[in-house]
Amino acid sequence: MFFVSGGLKQKGLINELPNLADLEEGDLKYKVDFKNAYATVLKKWLNADDTVILGKNYDYLNFI
Repeated sequence: MFFVSGGLKQKGLINELPNLADLEEGDLKYKVDFKNAYATVLKKWLNADDTVILGKNYDYLNFI
């Protein structure tokens, strides 16, 4: 996921680079769930009700 904007509070990489030697059933292990990023964009950028859209509360990230 890429976010490009002059208004971002946190610049650079939000997630650590994956360790290619430490895979989960052949897949990369993620550190930041996309649903947290999606909830953050919905709430902080689009002023939408993320809980209604996603059907659950997710933690917000600090990049916006």
